[in-house]
Amino acid sequence: MSLVKKWILAAGLVGFCAASQAVPSTPGLYLVDNSDGASVFVGLSGGSASFTGTVGTWTVALTTGTTLQGGVNPVLDLNIGSAGAGWQSTGSLQIIYSDINFGPSSGTATLSEKGNSMFGSVTASAGYSTGNKAFGNESNLTGGVGPLSGFLFKGSSTGALNSGGSNYSAAIMLTLSGGATYLDDTTLTINSTSPTRVSVPDSGMSLVLLGLGLTALGVFARFRKQVA
Repeated sequence: MSLVKKWILAAGLVGFCAASQAVPSTPGLYLVDNSDGASVFVGLSGGSASFTGTVGTWTVALTTGTTLQGGVNPVLDLNIGSAGAGWQSTGSLQIIYSDINFGPSSGTATLSEKGNSMFGSVTASAGYSTGNKAFGNESNLTGGVGPLSGFLFKGSSTGALNSGGSNYSAAIMLTLSGGATYLDDTTLTINSTSPTRVSVPDSGMSLVLLGLGLTALGVFARFRKQVA
């Protein structure tokens, strides 16, 4: 089992659990080689965090996590230029992007993924936490996407989100299995629905409407007397 806090895919349900090793507590990009526990963290700066370099046995290029939009309708994006550990590798790499201070939101969350892979597969999942702490005990949002592989793959999943009036953190995680090279783009989009507001006239307007009604009745009564 990986030392990093990881998303577990079991019986078609993606869940979240905490591992024995401490993970970052500030927003940013976190990469972990599950074969040896080697990890790299890049803090969020200006709404994004990027990494190019090595993580354990993996060589990673142009991997960026970005918060495209915040507020009650946040949009998070995790883009991988390439990542590989050799085509004969049986290990896996986890890449997690987490940010905070979204919401409050109540609506739907959609996780979409597209890309290319060779000799491996990519699995995506997303979560949120009303504790509003980066990488903090996320609850599964959409059920996950994948594993996907091959040329020009794509997939998506949708779930419900209700932060109960609280701000929250959100995260995307990708698991790259096999020693492939990947070109991948994964986006989490949250659409918060607002209740329909019914306009009710204030007390002053109600009195005006009542006065107009009474005046109209008086005019109608005088008209009937004149006709009679």
